[in-house]
Amino acid sequence: MLAAMVTSRAYTLEMLGATHKKGGTKEHAKNRSKVLDQVREVGELSAEQTMLRDILRRRYQVLKAALNHHRLPSWPFNSAFFALLKVENSDALRRGLLQDGVGLVAFPGALRLSYSTIPEGEIDRLVATIA
Repeated sequence: MLAAMVTSRAYTLEMLGATHKKGGTKEHAKNRSKVLDQVREVGELSAEQTMLRDILRRRYQVLKAALNHHRLPSWPFNSAFFALLKVENSDALRRGLLQDGVGLVAFPGALRLSYSTIPEGEIDRLVATIA
C-alpha cells in the first residue's frame, strides 16, 4: 500500500506541475484543487501510519519487558503483530486460558499471541495470566 501511495503521490505531484505550467483556466484551477486535496490526504495517511507504527513499537517493547519479567520464553519476534510463546502442553493451556476469556492459537509447543490487538496497558496482565 505504501508503494501505491508513493506512486500516487509522485503522479499527483507530476500532475500538479503539469497543471501549474498550463496556465490559469477554470478547468486547470479545478484540477489543481483536486491535486492539492490528494497531496494533503497522502500527508495525513503518512501521519496516521507513523502513529500506528509507534503504537505497535510500544506494544512490542511492553511485551518484551513483560515476557522477561515473568520469565516466559518466546521464539524470536519483531515489532509486527504476533509472538510465539514457548509453552508445554499448548493445547491444554489454550483451553484453560479460554475459560478465563483469553483466546490464543495453539501450535505444538507454542502459543501465538496477537499483541497488535491488545491495549498496551493490558499486555503485562495477559502475560502474567499465561505464565
